[in-house]
Amino acid sequence: MSISTRQTCVLVGVLVVLVFGAYEISSQPTNAIAASTVSSQDVWEQQRIRHTNMRPTTSMPTLLRLDRQYVMIEFIRSQNPSISYIDASKFAQYFEDAGRLFTIDPLLLCAIARVESTFRVSSDNGVHRGLMQINWGLHNRHKGITNAFGHIKTLKDLFEPKNNIYVGAYLLWCKKQCSRDKSIDTAIAMYGSGASYRKRVLKFHNILTKKYKQQTAQRSYVVATTTP
Repeated sequence: MSISTRQTCVLVGVLVVLVFGAYEISSQPTNAIAASTVSSQDVWEQQRIRHTNMRPTTSMPTLLRLDRQYVMIEFIRSQNPSISYIDASKFAQYFEDAGRLFTIDPLLLCAIARVESTFRVSSDNGVHRGLMQINWGLHNRHKGITNAFGHIKTLKDLFEPKNNIYVGAYLLWCKKQCSRDKSIDTAIAMYGSGASYRKRVLKFHNILTKKYKQQTAQRSYVVATTTP
């Protein structure tokens, strides 16, 4: 029996409810920022230096994830200085986790949030809401946000940063699956207002990607020159 794209999205929605709950437990902040009373910026800098000097025996996926998160935190703060390091670190973690869940580059999700809201949690033009500017009425009717995410029942729930980022990633995934060419480029254009929107998103994505490559190159150089 063939399964339609809409049915596929519904099935994925059911899985999301289960997996999202698991992430609530597994993705609790594990870095020192969440609990430390020391300057958040200092903590992240100290942590970055420690990870930069890690030996090759450290898991490569872990190193890459930490590099990505550091780059996103710095980018978020540079684009919106009013955001604290604590909040920026939370956003970076949510982008990372949502990207892993929906197989989307976390840096791309971060770039979309930059275009959509400049990382303003309360951003609201009366139709589009939150970090990822979700159209609650439209998307909930056609994509079934409340069905896919059982704990998101109201607009207040949608404004929560983690919820908003996960919903944005879910909608981008749905648009990719519904597009003719199954292309992420097409999905980006569908998420926003067409080719001009995609161009803006990709501009910031390229900036993030470049910084990420520089960060990983810096770490690799330090490891190579400090390993006995």
